[in-house]
Amino acid sequence: MKHEKPFLDLNYLKKAAAAYGSKPYWFGLGFIQLKLSDDSRIHFWSPDIARPERDEIHDHRYNFVSRVLYGTLTFDLYEPTPIQRDGIWTHELFQTDCAPGHEGNKEPKVYPVTITKRGTFDLVEGSEYWFSSEQFHTTENTQFAVTYLERETKTKQFANVIKPRGAPISCPFATEMSVADCWRHIDKICASWRCKCEGR
Repeated sequence: MKHEKPFLDLNYLKKAAAAYGSKPYWFGLGFIQLKLSDDSRIHFWSPDIARPERDEIHDHRYNFVSRVLYGTLTFDLYEPTPIQRDGIWTHELFQTDCAPGHEGNKEPKVYPVTITKRGTFDLVEGSEYWFSSEQFHTTENTQFAVTYLERETKTKQFANVIKPRGAPISCPFATEMSVADCWRHIDKICASWRCKCEGR
């Protein structure tokens, strides 16, 4: 991976985004994503960024490696267990085809499950981890953070989401944030990193 510094420089980020033809967009999970290539992207986290889908436990369509470039995050790992007929369940699992500009299937088939929390991990600056497409997690932030993600080849068409039993199904992309507002958040996070480096 390249040196982290350019990834926290607003001018570099805008040039890199323009070169790839991408723009930042907001995830309902509490971060703004900026794609730098087909397989690499940066996530900018801030408590000021709305996160209506914070409690959404989810997996991914691909394995990936993520590294914390700035700040700290809390990472919770979960394991779902399918429920047999007439069993008692607390959560529901379903496939999602939700994506930017597409709210996806609003009435997907749901599968009853229970969940077991397998661990909580505090990720600090410099932390790096590999994550399987078969694992489920959530990520929480209480301050500014920046993560760099490199994904592997997709292993499935759709990701899976786990919601509490009976909770409404929604799409984290249903509400949009303007590109200008996304850049403002990114600028604020990068400015915070600069102040830290300068010892202010």
